[in-house]
Amino acid sequence: VLKSVRVMGMRGLSAVLATAVGVAAAQDTLTIDVDVRSVKGPPIAPNFVGFSIEVPAALSMMGPDGTNAVFASLLEQLYTTTAGPHPGPNLRLGGNSADSTCYVPEGGSAPDGCSATINISTLQAYRTFAETTAAAANVSFVIGTNFGLSPDPNLVASGHVRGLGEAGLWPKVRAVEVGNEMDIYAGHANLPGKPHHRNASYSFADYMVEFKTFLAAYREVGMPDRRVQGGTWAGTAWYPDLPPYLAAYGNQMAAMSLHKYAQSTCGGNTVTIADLLADRSAAGAVGKIGSTLQHNSPGPTFVIGEGNSASCGGQSGVSDTFASTLWVMDFLPSLSKVGVRSMNFHGGPGGPYAPIAFAPTFQVRPIFYGLMVFSELIANYSQWVSVEVSGADPVQSDPTCKTGILGGKSGSPVCCAAACGTCGGTGCNNLPGGSAACCGGTIASANRTCTQHLPPCVPDRNYMSSVTAHAVTSSTDRKARVLLIAKKLQSSSVSANLCLQGVSSPKAETKTILSPAGVAAKSAISFGGLSWDNSTTGRPSGNPSIGTVRGSATSSGMCFVIELEPLSAVLVTVSLDA
Repeated sequence: VLKSVRVMGMRGLSAVLATAVGVAAAQDTLTIDVDVRSVKGPPIAPNFVGFSIEVPAALSMMGPDGTNAVFASLLEQLYTTTAGPHPGPNLRLGGNSADSTCYVPEGGSAPDGCSATINISTLQAYRTFAETTAAAANVSFVIGTNFGLSPDPNLVASGHVRGLGEAGLWPKVRAVEVGNEMDIYAGHANLPGKPHHRNASYSFADYMVEFKTFLAAYREVGMPDRRVQGGTWAGTAWYPDLPPYLAAYGNQMAAMSLHKYAQSTCGGNTVTIADLLADRSAAGAVGKIGSTLQHNSPGPTFVIGEGNSASCGGQSGVSDTFASTLWVMDFLPSLSKVGVRSMNFHGGPGGPYAPIAFAPTFQVRPIFYGLMVFSELIANYSQWVSVEVSGADPVQSDPTCKTGILGGKSGSPVCCAAACGTCGGTGCNNLPGGSAACCGGTIASANRTCTQHLPPCVPDRNYMSSVTAHAVTSSTDRKARVLLIAKKLQSSSVSANLCLQGVSSPKAETKTILSPAGVAAKSAISFGGLSWDNSTTGRPSGNPSIGTVRGSATSSGMCFVIELEPLSAVLVTVSLDA
């Protein structure tokens, strides 16, 4: 007999939305097939999740003297999702402020143009936090240095790198960044408050010359080999220049950093919950990065050195709600599957998108729950396995362009056929499939929606899958884990028939992620019965709740029926041994 577990979710908002648009209260039925034998890609780093903090805010998170035990506790909880010693969460101290913060050596003075200063005491506080306060989390740092103030590294940047050695910090420094988002220096040249950026003609060729100068200067003052984090690029404009950049400097890099935000509030843009939960903000947001990594493989380790739900500080009422929990659980697997090694979440000590806030008061934000869920999903050096989600009467479609190549202009995406090799651009009509399959303008004019057709087609920017699923196996703990996410607004409940090929264990364990207060909730969230609401120590409270589901044997494995209410998620764990 097939038994089921009901994953209670948020009925309120969904019911209101469904009534408003006349959606029937019917239950969707889906089949989710997982083949635990179809391992894809290398083991996932257990410290995939890290944080990115503006330089002047670093000690607001770690404590003025590096002794903030609350922050350390939260990092340790991420660390211990994987058993045994391993690299812990990475703290990237950088961002826009890296290019306006000046390191002042003892007895020195700051030059003009510095909006903030740090010194040897700052670096010693970093060391105290890493080696003592957060020792149990085995944290490391990426240190952002000032590239924007001057093309002369000896003005302030080299002193900063020298100071890392003087503070004894190198054992905890994974990499040093040379500036921040220099690919948009030219566009910011005339903006008020950013006089340190180069002029409006600044180009990639200019950057290559200066980057070489900075690397040489950093090595002269003691930077170890392969300790630079390249890139830190904001957008995609310089992606075509990656081959010569990596050819020149790739063998000197600890990693290559790209920045990625799912949405943007820059320029007064407003982001809604529907925007964040749309598939284009998860799987649909990583296509360009995925194709870029593929075209530059083999190469250095690629990381998302800075990112979050929405750039320019996030969106209040979206980035700080349960919607961000649901989003990030879908976004991180999508990034990892295309080859990204880790991601640092920007923010803190305040602001809407900070995962952990200390201003105005301490608060574990909703997105942190999602980071914990993801860390448990990929624990113990797991590897991705294939997942197929299908309905009772599936439509031949590709809503998120998984089988095609995403292209087109920002805000007007198109999905080219995979056979094209690339999407759009000069000569696209000469690619396999011709203009109809490979040219953005032609595809847009045909207006074949990806919700009803296979590529070539036009993605629906507001499309939300009823359920998204991500699955892994770990040869270390001999477990298969599947994360089911019901993040669709205006949705009915879902009965998911989860079938795992290659599994014989008849029992599955479940941990639910939910908020009875609704998708816009900023609190009242729990994961496996635990909540960080009102925590003063960084430790969660509540009674741990792990459900048990009995399965039914098939000719190739086991099937489990799991019923999800709208706007909820469940982490399913099954032993690979009988």
